[in-house]
Amino acid sequence: MDKYQFPTTDEASTIIKAGEHKIIWADDYFLQGVLHTNFKLSATEASKISLSVKLEQGLSIIDSITYQLHAVNESYGREKDADDTWTTFGIISACNLISATPGSQNGTKNCNGSGGYTDNTELAKNETNEEYALYPNPAKNNVNISVPNSGKYEIAIYDVQGDLKQALDYQSSGTISLDVSKYESGFYLLNITSEFGIANLNFIIVK
Repeated sequence: MDKYQFPTTDEASTIIKAGEHKIIWADDYFLQGVLHTNFKLSATEASKISLSVKLEQGLSIIDSITYQLHAVNESYGREKDADDTWTTFGIISACNLISATPGSQNGTKNCNGSGGYTDNTELAKNETNEEYALYPNPAKNNVNISVPNSGKYEIAIYDVQGDLKQALDYQSSGTISLDVSKYESGFYLLNITSEFGIANLNFIIVK
């Protein structure tokens, strides 16, 4: 039950403030950082995973779940934040499921009433409360990022397995346009870093 312990040496990365969300990569790539564990969840059999706190008398479980097997580009989680109901998220080709929303609150529908995908602008703020916007979302060939200031931006894009797909540097004063035409359908996370702070955005590719 004590397979991985979050280190106390990087509180900026591991502390979750009220209303925030944190992505933990259970991928056995712990050398990539404190949010990557030293174990990997099985793709072929259901497993139990727990979050515990270490007390003087031993470990006390905060939350646990036996997760179910699911297909590529699906995930399993609470239907809404802190909800008792667990569900499967985000089949790209099925509008009846809820979108996976890594890094933000659960509960967003995939598509509109006509059966097509809703074009949602993804918003995020950095530590100084400056807003970033990503659109269109879902995307097919290009995504655009509106940045709040003129300057140099470092962009890293990850797939849902936590693998780095692309790392780019941009000098921008308004909007950054990214070519994602070669990406496969799926969910992606975008980290954008500058002298003004860090922001994280999610987007979906639909072919």
